[in-house]
Formats: sequence, structure tokens, C-alpha cells
Amino acid sequence: MKAVYADLRKVHEWTGLLLQKVFETFQPDCVVGIERSGTVPSNIIANSLGIPSYSVRIRHYGSGLPPIELYEDPIILRPLRANVEGQRVLVIDDLVRTGRTLQKAVLHLREKGAIEVKTGTLVVKPEGLKKVDFYAVQSEDCVVFPWDVGKQDEFRSELSQTGS
Repeated sequence: MKAVYADLRKVHEWTGLLLQKVFETFQPDCVVGIERSGTVPSNIIANSLGIPSYSVRIRHYGSGLPPIELYEDPIILRPLRANVEGQRVLVIDDLVRTGRTLQKAVLHLREKGAIEVKTGTLVVKPEGLKKVDFYAVQSEDCVVFPWDVGKQDEFRSELSQTGS
């Protein structure tokens, strides 16, 4: 597996692509970012559309690159505090592998009264393609985002130990 660093320019480029795809068919009332990795692109999208941005903290993977799955069924560490009753909501994460984190968020938002929930991500792995409504790019690489800084050395060390 190849590690690819996505700097802030790339994040903005991918967020722009994602926003174009979303806006073709969906006009959300608000955006919810999956903390912490989905909050940067969700805020960019919300600011571009002039709509509110909220967040929810869901834990599925641990730290490290590539991350290790901690829970088969992700857990909500900090529920959404905003009122989304009767709203169309766009949920954003930075990368989707299995789609389980987004699925957990969708269920949570429906329980909070959202009338329609769509999902988006900057990067989707091939196995996650059918689990997300919108994505900017598809990649098999281990994408390292600016907010992953500090995890890069851990990943390089793991790769050197496995001979990859």
C-alpha cells in the first residue's frame, strides 16, 4: 500500500469536486462533519453554501496509518447537539473504507429528525463505493491528510517493519 500525502491545496481541490457533485442533485440545509477528520471539509462546504455546519464524534478506527479498526459497530462519543429536525443534512468524512461510520451518523441524524440525509467524502476506497452518496476521488492508497500529521512517522515505521 502506498501512502499519499494530501496537502491543504489538495484538500481544497477535492472539497471543491465534492461540492460540485453534491450541488448537482442535493441542496442541504446544513452540513455535519464526522469529528475530527470530516470537520475541515464540512466547514469548507458549509461556508461555500452559506449554511450551518455541525459535528458529531463517532469512533470506529484508532490512530495510526493505516488505522486499526477498534469497533465493528462504531460508537457515538459525542452526539449531535444541534436541532436538525425537518432538515436535509449532508454528512461529511474525509475517507470512507467500509461506510460504517457514515451509516452510524445517518441513523443518528434520522433519530434526531432529519428528513433526508446524504453522505459525502473526499476519498473513497473501492470497498466503500456503494456506501457513500458523493465522493471527490477514489483511491486504494493510504491517504494522509494534514490533520493526520504525527501519524505519518508511525505509518512509515509500520511499512518499514513489514517490508512494504
